[in-house]
Order: sequence, then structure tokens, then C-alpha cells
Amino acid sequence: MKVISNILGRFGYTKRSTTSNPAQWFIDWVHGGEPTASGKNVNEQSALKYTPFWAAVRVITGAIASLPFIVYRRNAGGGKNRVMTHRTYGLLHDRPNEYMDALTFIETRQAHALTYGNGYAEIQRDGAGRPIALWPLLPDKTFRRISDKGLSYYEIRLTKGGSVYLPDYNVLHIKGLGFDGYTGYNVVSYHKEAIGYGMAVKEYGARFFGNNASPGGVLEHPKVLSDSARENIKKSWEAAHKGLSQAHRMQIFEEGMKWVQTGVDPEHAQALEVQKYTVDDCSRIFNIPPHKIGSLERATFCLPADVQIYTESGSKSISKIEIGEKVWSLNKNNQWVLSPVLKSRCTGTDDILNIRTTNRIIRANAKHRILVRRKYNSPKPGKGGYQWNEWRNEYIPAGELKIGDVMVSSERLPDLGLMQIGERVLDKHFMEFCGLLLGDGNINIKNGYITIARANNACYMDYYRNSIKQLFVSYDGGNGRNNNIGVLTKSVRLQESDRNTRFSSILASRELDEFGLSGNARTKRVPEWVFQTSIKNRLSFLRGFLDADGSVDKNGRISFSSCNEKMLSQIRYLCIGCGVSVTNMRCQEGITRLPNGKLQSYKQYCFTCSNPADNRKISSNDSRYIKRLAEGKSFDKKGISIILSNLPGLFLNATSIASNLLVVPIVTEFLIVLTPSRIFINAPRDSTSPEELLS
Repeated sequence: MKVISNILGRFGYTKRSTTSNPAQWFIDWVHGGEPTASGKNVNEQSALKYTPFWAAVRVITGAIASLPFIVYRRNAGGGKNRVMTHRTYGLLHDRPNEYMDALTFIETRQAHALTYGNGYAEIQRDGAGRPIALWPLLPDKTFRRISDKGLSYYEIRLTKGGSVYLPDYNVLHIKGLGFDGYTGYNVVSYHKEAIGYGMAVKEYGARFFGNNASPGGVLEHPKVLSDSARENIKKSWEAAHKGLSQAHRMQIFEEGMKWVQTGVDPEHAQALEVQKYTVDDCSRIFNIPPHKIGSLERATFCLPADVQIYTESGSKSISKIEIGEKVWSLNKNNQWVLSPVLKSRCTGTDDILNIRTTNRIIRANAKHRILVRRKYNSPKPGKGGYQWNEWRNEYIPAGELKIGDVMVSSERLPDLGLMQIGERVLDKHFMEFCGLLLGDGNINIKNGYITIARANNACYMDYYRNSIKQLFVSYDGGNGRNNNIGVLTKSVRLQESDRNTRFSSILASRELDEFGLSGNARTKRVPEWVFQTSIKNRLSFLRGFLDADGSVDKNGRISFSSCNEKMLSQIRYLCIGCGVSVTNMRCQEGITRLPNGKLQSYKQYCFTCSNPADNRKISSNDSRYIKRLAEGKSFDKKGISIILSNLPGLFLNATSIASNLLVVPIVTEFLIVLTPSRIFINAPRDSTSPEELLS
């Protein structure tokens, strides 16, 4: 037996069985696989000849290989950046070795993992230990071993005999399902009976059609025939009728012969019907739908049953909507109205655009019409040669959206799973305090200090000092609990100095931290719940931030500035959402002298916003412009009042209909949902449409 092993080893055949069963490896080599109850021998190569098995492996390997393999570096403050200069980027994304591209390498490795249960690749390194190539290894010749000291290594048996041993860190191992955690189970070996049964049924069907696809019978001769005569008649009959090409041909009988039909067993006749059910076995093995491998018996060719449609009674699954039920749709005037469902039909399949805005994600196809608000320059200059900007509301297909477009949505925003904040908390004073704290405040959660920098104008601090006392230092019936956010006011102490105002309360600092107002000057962000509040509350928030990091010039032009670019960008979006015209952000660089005498460079970001009709009504030392908006007073037609009064009732991705509208979401990026995988695209600022993103 050892001699045979040495001979077969020279041809690349190795024992796959244990020493307790030495005959099994010889059977595998001679018969081409492990025997099954159906009589078919199954191994990894023969299983791929079974079309459902081939299709399943092909679908999964193709889907995984189509995904981009990209190297990222995690940032300290969160997020990640693509690192194209990293040494491994080219190996994973472009070409792992000189003979294969990335697609071929990933397909090969994944096909090994799906059939053998394990996919191996050797990591070739240079003299400095850096990876320079990836080489796939044959899984039937690669074995994972554990040394006596518990170290893991791999044995690779060579085709010409002998073995090579690689350490664990030089082998890329993709494991399938397995219980020991070291290797995956061989899929073909574990499911050989199901695969062998399907192969047997397929062969039976082939033989059936090779026999003219008709039941058997006998030729009856009135006389006794010799052996040679019987053999000649049999050969001539098969030559004339065997095979589909010879079907239904005329036969002339001689010497009184006749054909006697013998029929066929019904159970054998149903074997052909069984062939389509064997496809389900391959679907279950790889956990994929049958239609993915070509079995369209139960394919519906329609939308998924969990797609939500907005109806008269609220959001419903498309499977539960009946003929005659009223759903929301656009009429000829581009207004959202309730219309009855008359019939249903299949309209084909489209890619779904997940449009990410500043406060939500909207799912729509490229043809879905969405109401947006865009700025256009007036065709003719006005008095004094100035050319005013004009805002227009228009419906456009979702595929034509641009990064930065302002979308119009219902004021009743959907529940995004964020922190629920009571209306009694979000009053004018609290929102102003939150804006001031975000701009010029600091929260020390450990010591319970809440510090606000002193403004140049003393009246501001008098105003906010009274607000702080009202919010945090007022008692409710002597029980020591605050009316608004529920902090224990007995522990609150208000302290003032020439540079800042500080009040101390561990409970208050924790509460404000829950509201998302903590952080330093460069990490602060506008809390997401601010975008979901009413216009009045958002304008109050802007007033507080303006008192901290804003100014008003003699012409009434309001400016916001901060060293935090991302936070100021959110403030700009918040202004746009409230109907305030704003300019693009710009950056100013300079050098400042620190208190210790040292010079330090800085970057300051800023933008301006103004309303021409109110320029002369705003003094240079206060923020009455924002204050007037927060109090709901009337203003120019370019303001929010004309938006609320003229827009039609729109119902788009909201939990309930609302008559008044607000401009809130700003398109920031697109998520293109493809089948069978998802591709996330970070949209650059100069991108104009989803089609350009994909290109």
C-alpha cells in the first residue's frame, strides 16, 4: 500500500482518508469521488458538473468578487479614509500577483471556500516582511496543523512529492462553517447524497431521452431465432430508433414480427418531475433563493411584500393594499392627493436611491418626483444695479437632485429613534441657552461645571443670567426639582467673573450632555434633534448661537463665524431650513498672539445671511433680526411666511399629513442600492446627480 501511495503521490494524488480506512483514498482516485446511495461518485470536480451546484457557486463568487476591496485608515475622531498609498491596497484592489487580477483571485478563493469549505492563499513577503503578492493554494493539498507547543502552521503537499510548511501569519485562510474553529467542513463531502441524487436524476433523464423519450417494449417473432439472429435484429432496431434524432420514424416488420408495448412504472415516470425539486437542495445548501440559480417556478416578479405605501389610513405594506383603497399620489397639478387604486401591474425593476439629507434618509427611484427649493438669479438688475436672488419651488425627479438641494417636507417629521424631548422643555429661553452654550460654552461633566464666555455687551449677559436662573435655579413647589429638565436645583451655584459665567451642577451637566451640547471647540456639532423642532424653536437656537459666535454690521448683514467647519456648516443648513438666504462658506487664515506671547496660526470659517427688506431695521449691536423671526413677526416675501402659505399640502416620508410645510432637509449624499450588494458612495461637493456619482 505504501508503494502505491508513493506512485500516486508523484501524480499529485494524496490520501484524503485516515489510516483506519486506507481503501477510501484509493476508491476516490479510481472512481472519481466518494460513492453515494444513488450510485454516483461525488467529489468537488464532479459536483460542479451538476448545473444547480455550478450556478449556486457562480452566483456567490461573482457577487463577492464584484465588491471593491479597499484599504481604509480609521481616524482618531471617528470615520475612515481610503488609503491608496498603502502597500496592500494594490494587492487587494488591483492585482494580487503577476498572473491574476483581483476579480479572478477573489473568485478562485471564494469558490474553494464554497466547495472545499476552506480557501487558502499564501502571503509572499519581501526581505523586510512586507507583503508583495498573494498566491492561491489548492485546498485539497493544504492542511492546517497544530504543533506540540500549540502553534498553528500549514502543510502544503507538492505535486511532485514532499511538503512545504508555512507559518500561520503567511497564509490567508477563509473558513466556512466548522465546529473546531480551525477549518471549515467540506461542503461537497457533507452533502454528497443530495448532490449525488440530483446527478442521478439528471442522468436518468438523459438516458430516458436517449431512448426516444418513450417507454420500452419487446419485438415478438412467431418463430424461434438463433442467437446471431436476435443480435442482428436488436442492433438494426436500435440503429433505426434510438435517440431523439430517430424518433417517430416508420418501421417495416418482416416474417410476422410485431411490437408489444410493455409500459413503464409510474414511479419511474415521475422521476423526471423530481429533477426540478433537486434544485431546492442546492438552494438550501448555499442559503440562496431558488430563482438565483434559475428556478423560476415560484418567482413573483413583483415588489417585496414589505414595501411601505402611504394610504388614507397611514403607512401599509404593499401586500395589504386592496383594489379601491386610496393612496397618496401626484395629480396633474403636481399636488399630493388621495387616489383610489384601480389595478396593479408589474412595472419592472429600478435601482433605489437612498437620498441622505441632514436629518433623514428618503428612498425613491430615479423617476420619483420630489419638491425642492432652488435659488435663481433675477434676469434684470434692480435699482442701484443690484441683482437679487429668487427662490423657486419646483418638482424634479429624484435622479436629478444635486448635492446641496433644499427639499421641502412635512413639518410632522417621522420618528427617527432619537431622544424624545418634551415641548415644555423646548421653550424660547432653553433654545437660546442651547445655542449660546454650543457657540461659547463648555461642559465639564466630571466636575459638574457649565461655563459660558462673557460677551462684550453687558445686556446680553444680563438677559442670559436671568434665563439661567429661570431654567436651572427655580423651585417647583419647594420640592427642589426644576420645572423643565428635572435637575436638583439645591446643588446649583451661579458664579461670575470678568471672563465667564459659570454655574455648577453635576445633574445639570449630565442632562445637557444628553442633549448633545458637550465637546470642545473643534468637536462640537449641532444636535440632530434641533433639526426636528419647530421653526420658532430653531430660530431661537440660532439667536443664541448668534449672540455667541455672530455679529450684525451697520447694514443689517448677519455673519456667523467659527473655527469648527463642520458645526458652522450645520448652522448654515439650519438657516436655510428656516428660510434665511445665506452665502457660501469661506475660510480666513491668520496669525494671533496667545496670552503667553507666542504666535499661533488659525483658520476661521464664516458665512453671512441677510434680508434686504430688514437691513435698515437691524441695529449693529443686537440680533433683533433673528429675534423677530423667532417671535413670528412678518417680513419680506423671500422669507419663510410665503413658503408656508403658498406650498401645496405635501405628504412625503412623514408619519402623518400636515398642512404647513418647512424647508429642512439638505441633500448631502446618495446611497445607491444595487442587487445583490450595496455600494456606499460619499458624494463630493461638486457632484450633480447620482449618475455622475456612479461614473
